[in-house]
Amino acid sequence: MKKKHVVYLSLIGLFWFIFLVIAKIPAGLVLDNLVNEVEGFDASNVRGTLWDGEAKIRVNSVTPPITFQKAKWKIAPLKLIFGEFDVDLDIKDEFRFLTGSVRFDLIDHDIHLNNIKGRVDGAFVQPYLNLPFKVEGLADIDIKEFENIDKVPKKLDGRIIIESLKINMGQEVLLGTFAADLSLVDDLPIAMVKLQDIQAQVELSGFAQFTTAMDYYVNIKVKPKATANPLISNTLQSVYRADDQGWYPVVIGQSFEKAAETN
Repeated sequence: MKKKHVVYLSLIGLFWFIFLVIAKIPAGLVLDNLVNEVEGFDASNVRGTLWDGEAKIRVNSVTPPITFQKAKWKIAPLKLIFGEFDVDLDIKDEFRFLTGSVRFDLIDHDIHLNNIKGRVDGAFVQPYLNLPFKVEGLADIDIKEFENIDKVPKKLDGRIIIESLKINMGQEVLLGTFAADLSLVDDLPIAMVKLQDIQAQVELSGFAQFTTAMDYYVNIKVKPKATANPLISNTLQSVYRADDQGWYPVVIGQSFEKAAETN
């Protein structure tokens, strides 16, 4: 056998040995180090390997802390050779879950989400809403596809159903169940959220738009039903004026199209 062939075979054997060693890395070893480096969560009951494992995850960044009894993951190690981090997630607890496929390009930092399904409650999202009142309810998430290429959204297709939404402004007020359909505006990097009521105490129609810079524009109409809590009408009347049909137009921000024309 030629010396060059021996070198090639030796390199292949070395890479294969390294791959097998990495493939057997215990998940606990990696998560223990990650917990020490990243604040906000703890991991316990860790099983399996770095590539195919499960653990009990406790999120400490919210109050009270939230525990996912079983978080499973499965990573495609061979795709790392091509600079792609591809992982299938399956995270569950009694009320919340998140499943789907996530692909992250380690070189270009592109993000691809496919068939993301989940359910979260108001306690989970409350710390991120920055609202002066408490929010309760369940959000069913169904993101069929999302792509972020070169830090710009290229694809977005999904729907979120918010069930039994309640707010507490000194007293608990039931708003009802609503839907939010997600897409992009004419393939531009502007997220479109079309809103509507499904079974609610207020009628709702309109949309909200968001950019990657977190600028937003809201253009909706709200109409309390006869069975709605009077606090809803009183709050709307203190800020907005109803039209002849009893709809309260709510416009926040400036239309991105008008802003473009101004500039």
